[in-house]
Amino acid sequence: MTAHEHRFVELDGVFNFRDLGGLPTSDGATTRSGVMFRSDALHHLAPDAADRLVDLGIRTIIDLRSAVELERSGRGALGDTAIGFLHAPLTHGDAAAGYVLPPALADGDLGRHYVESFPERSEMLARVITHLADPANVPAVFHCTAGKDRTGLVAALVLSLVGVPDDVIVHDYTLTDDRMQLVMERIRASGDRMPEPITPALARVARAEAASMEKFLIAVRSDHGSTQEWASSAGISEATLASLRSVLVV
Repeated sequence: MTAHEHRFVELDGVFNFRDLGGLPTSDGATTRSGVMFRSDALHHLAPDAADRLVDLGIRTIIDLRSAVELERSGRGALGDTAIGFLHAPLTHGDAAAGYVLPPALADGDLGRHYVESFPERSEMLARVITHLADPANVPAVFHCTAGKDRTGLVAALVLSLVGVPDDVIVHDYTLTDDRMQLVMERIRASGDRMPEPITPALARVARAEAASMEKFLIAVRSDHGSTQEWASSAGISEATLASLRSVLVV
């Protein structure tokens, strides 16, 4: 077991569900366990596993998939629970709707894709963070299809905004890498995404490598000064940031 393996929650149907608790902040505090979780495709949860989310006390599920993905794959067993649901798409469309692969992804540069897509995603990211900062909405879990890219950006920003150092954020991101083979096999088998030819470039962007998240965090600071200054420019108030820290940090 690795130092962070205990943060994974084993649920039938998903491979990448983990707690964002137990992480150190720069000022010596720790993120609270059982408050925020990140995951891959929750619509694949078995019915009994969906019931476990109720047992975990989850109040809100935040779905970062596009409207096309949501319509095609649905919500699965979670649609039958009383858990609150927020659809916050960080991508619009996919190959089924004439989607063209972004140049950075076609080039195999995932970090560049995170940086280039960030401006168009900022408004929705701010909405998600504001939602998570409300004590009435947590415990919460946010997810996309693989639990790597869109989910990874939300996790990185939330953790950074409450003072978790970059190296810890990057390490959390890379924990997904060991799960990606299972996730990609499920994606190919389930039709969650339209098939793409697996080029060497696409094989690279299917990884969760440290350099990709490092490039994103460096760019946020280069362009905005800090994640906190980005948050302010995106309309997130100081009160909301204070609430986020109160909710997530012990």
